[in-house]
Amino acid sequence: MPIELESGNLQLTSEEVVLYRPAAARIANALKESISLHKPITRLQFAMLILAHSVLTGDDEMLNNIAAVAESEIAKRKRPH
Repeated sequence: MPIELESGNLQLTSEEVVLYRPAAARIANALKESISLHKPITRLQFAMLILAHSVLTGDDEMLNNIAAVAESEIAKRKRPH
């Protein structure tokens, strides 16, 4: 797990930098957004890294969990209040 800084941003460990390098490259290519893995990153950037990493590694369990959360939230929004 990355280190949480006082600013609320996250600092990846050296192992995580290596692990998420392919995901960061895919994000940069697909979204034209560069994530510097050696500098503090936002929680949104970390979530994007986890998602891209899951896609690249075929982590179906993680992807199914993400999809389930998204589907649940979409269903809640469609229900009348």
